[in-house]
Amino acid sequence: TAEHSFRQSLSTSDGFSLFTSWAAARLALVLLARQRITDAEPYVTLANAEGPGLARYEADLAAVELAAATDDAHRHTLARNALRRCRTGGHLAHTARLVDLAEHSATP
Repeated sequence: TAEHSFRQSLSTSDGFSLFTSWAAARLALVLLARQRITDAEPYVTLANAEGPGLARYEADLAAVELAAATDDAHRHTLARNALRRCRTGGHLAHTARLVDLAEHSATP
């Protein structure tokens, strides 16, 4: 499963902060899609604590998805900030989802 694969990636990424951040963010997204919010929270934290700037895009998306899932009062601001970083950095893969989250904070 995707969850197993991301957990395995995370367990083998020690010392490689980019991969730690990516694996943690992707694992958090899988858990959030399954409505496992409490399980996802530490991985969102880890994703945002690790990695160089390149890892920030997935970490931001995971943080915004968590904020939307928990109805966080700052979810719109988090989404707009993440969207701005994606557009400024040229990382457009997540822009459609971030626009949706910035405007509606709807979970899929």
